[in-house]
Amino acid sequence: MLNIDYYLDFFKLSHIDFKAYGILITSIMFIWSGFNKILNYDKKIETLLTKINVHINLAHFGMILVILLEIIGFIFLIEYYFKSDCLYNIFNKFNIFIKLTHKQFIQIILLLILIFLIVVTFIYHPPSLKKPIPFLSNLTYFGLFLYIYSDL
Repeated sequence: MLNIDYYLDFFKLSHIDFKAYGILITSIMFIWSGFNKILNYDKKIETLLTKINVHINLAHFGMILVILLEIIGFIFLIEYYFKSDCLYNIFNKFNIFIKLTHKQFIQIILLLILIFLIVVTFIYHPPSLKKPIPFLSNLTYFGLFLYIYSDL
């Protein structure tokens, strides 16, 4: 009879922090998307304005916040899960509003990501039987970040 525990133990790489690498791999898409929004900023604003009826200044403000979240927020996540605090310490020196622990700061970033995913899903990828994959992809990302938040 096959001893599956032997093989599972053999492939258990306990010296590798898989959670950190999972965050890194997941972050690639969001960081890429943030830079893509910068490079195609006018087109992204134009598309957003066709999706929702808001003042152009609000669209610009929202797009800038999304870019900051997708680039800076995910860099902070990567830093946290790789157990570094260089950027966090720099942020803390300039943060005069509220003192946050590194964990609290990451919790806020994760909550912002969850809110972002809800908003962007219903604006760009609402549920559809004809094209369910974009909605389901965002739902999957939401589940992932909800798990990460709850596991923090």
